[in-house]
Amino acid sequence: MNRLTASSQGIEVAVSEGPQSPPYPGPFDIPVLIDDVKRLGSFDMTRVTFFTIDATTGVDDWVAVLRERGIPFLLLGLAAAIHRPDLEAPRFTSPGQIDRLFNAIEEIEGLVVETAHIWLPNRLFEDSGEWDLSASGEDPRAMRGAVWRLSFPLFQKALLFRRELISTAGFSRQCRELTESPVPPVTHSPEETAAFRRWSTAQIDAARSNYQQQQEDPSRRVLDWIDESGHARRG
Repeated sequence: MNRLTASSQGIEVAVSEGPQSPPYPGPFDIPVLIDDVKRLGSFDMTRVTFFTIDATTGVDDWVAVLRERGIPFLLLGLAAAIHRPDLEAPRFTSPGQIDRLFNAIEEIEGLVVETAHIWLPNRLFEDSGEWDLSASGEDPRAMRGAVWRLSFPLFQKALLFRRELISTAGFSRQCRELTESPVPPVTHSPEETAAFRRWSTAQIDAARSNYQQQQEDPSRRVLDWIDESGHARRG
């Protein structure tokens, strides 16, 4: 286990290669989706999203319930990150796997699957040799929705950075150190990219279909909306 000091807060935070008490065999890398690549002066970072379990309204021991039902997730502080479809498969390969996992989680009262974001230095992706952000053209691996796998240590550090427990300079330095480790900190996941894109398309189609059904059914109210001129329009 490595240890880093969050000097800005005067505390020490442990960073490990994986869970200290693994609930099941690894791998313990986490999938994230590219959201926005920023190059604004000295700010050279990419925002990525990940799926997390929101237990804000949960009152039971939801961690124990999920473990009993064999639902995989990684609890890092207050963040419960979703990282694999089930205990057997380490990667998402179909939209059905995503739906089954999310439904199994949300069947438990008080639990909802949400998205959250973290920032990563662009250098991580460039040093991996897996994408090109030059002016020569758009690299699909750097486009919105592309799925990458983050190593457990990198994800821990990114959460600390998000919570402002380490500085931007300190985070960048520690990320550079991770590029020298035997396990790559970032790895592109093309099969999961395809699976999540198909799943997202299906979600949009389902929402559109549900909206049309609401419009056609008088018993299901569709809310009005306000246009730019301030006039109410029928939903």
